[in-house]
Amino acid sequence: MNEDFGIVVQARTGSSRLPSKVLLPVVCHNKTFIQFQYDRLLDSGYKIVYAIPENIENAPLKEHLETNKIPFFCGSESDVLGRYYQCALSFQFKNIIRITSDCPLVDLTFLDKMICDFNEGSYDYYSNTTPLENSTFPDGSDIEIFSFKSLEKAHIEESSKKYREHVTFQFWRTNKYKSGTYRNKDNLSNFRYTLDHFSDFLVINSITSYLQKKQMIGTVEQVCEYLSINQEIFNLNKNHYAGENW
Repeated sequence: MNEDFGIVVQARTGSSRLPSKVLLPVVCHNKTFIQFQYDRLLDSGYKIVYAIPENIENAPLKEHLETNKIPFFCGSESDVLGRYYQCALSFQFKNIIRITSDCPLVDLTFLDKMICDFNEGSYDYYSNTTPLENSTFPDGSDIEIFSFKSLEKAHIEESSKKYREHVTFQFWRTNKYKSGTYRNKDNLSNFRYTLDHFSDFLVINSITSYLQKKQMIGTVEQVCEYLSINQEIFNLNKNHYAGENW
């Protein structure tokens, strides 16, 4: 394990499109989405912290994390950039692996390769799904890597509400940082298994049931093959697209 890196996952209960989505069930595993994701992330060997808002609305999430002994940090609800900065500072992460709770099926099998590329390229920021026009990965497989130094610079300099809410926009939308995109050999960006709508909930539960039955870990290729074969599942959320709420 590379102790210079830590995983920070942002999560909250206040979604207007699918309220308390992270506490909904992954039925076949009898776990909430956040428990399911955390257990998958543990296989990475990296330290994991959930960065959540400190307010009454998110009290059930905080209690759930405490009950299940999942590490967390509480910060601002609207200033997510500030929340990330304070979390990374508190846990002394030199580099941050950003994952969101919208991505319970994120595939970490290529994380070490991304970290290697990040280090060798001396990047400030490295991702597999941004900018969207460069992405060859499904919506729901998002991994972002950036240095604490870059995060601190953004925290000090960025005043835009949108940039502070979305955390990493400045890394790949401006020329202030050296950024790069990790590419898949096949373009799978037309697939979607992020958790944002009820149709996504149905899709992911179908996928997880299949993976459990087949005893698969759920790589990008395995999930996309399942969706390719089962077009009725693929079609459930095809009317939604990456970045639609940005």
